[in-house]
Amino acid sequence: MENEVLGNLKISGVGSSNGGRFNEVKISGAGDVKGDIECNLFKSSGASDVKGNLKAKIVEVSGATDIKGNVSAEQIYISGASDILGNVETKKIKISGASDIKGGLHAEEVDISGAIEIKNDCEAETFKATGGFKIGGLLNADNIEINIGGKCNVKEMGGERISVKLSNGVGLGIIRAIKEAFNVHEYLVTELIEGDEIYIESTVAKVVRGNNVTIGSDCDIDLVEYKGEIKFKNGARIKEQKKI
Repeated sequence: MENEVLGNLKISGVGSSNGGRFNEVKISGAGDVKGDIECNLFKSSGASDVKGNLKAKIVEVSGATDIKGNVSAEQIYISGASDILGNVETKKIKISGASDIKGGLHAEEVDISGAIEIKNDCEAETFKATGGFKIGGLLNADNIEINIGGKCNVKEMGGERISVKLSNGVGLGIIRAIKEAFNVHEYLVTELIEGDEIYIESTVAKVVRGNNVTIGSDCDIDLVEYKGEIKFKNGARIKEQKKI
């Protein structure tokens, strides 16, 4: 595509187009694209509906975008709202808005500061989340860093280094203080956490399994299995612990 001369698709009002191969696709109004799209840049700051698969180098969404297929891109930036019917494959995805992925997510780097829901598995090298998320399958990443600032749910999670903490961001810290005043607490809820180095707080889990494990405050764990060391902080509730 780099050496091929391609045209651009631009919709700035209300319009529709067939799919195809383009250099740039820019939608700033209400655009309806009927078919698959392949392009270097897909940018939507309005309301767009892609009835097909999207393949691009860079995807930027600051409006509301529905994609009725799979998304494959080198980089994805979402500061608006997106609804993706299929799977997402990318090197880097950064979400500061809201995204709903009906399939799975495969990425090298995942950075969430908004809200995301993934129906199936999420696989990454690095997974960072501040806020809330829901993952219906397995979260698998080398490095997992979660700062709880909303409801966080994942069926199972595994990685080399796992850190789960309450968010200490300025804005989220104020919200957190208000919620604590009214006795409203937010947790990470999961069936299984498995990793080498694990630190968790404000977590509800059936099983936590790792080499070196630290169970922080406000945790409710049914079973902790560890090989190396285990540490506890005030407020940790553990029904059973076992060295393996």
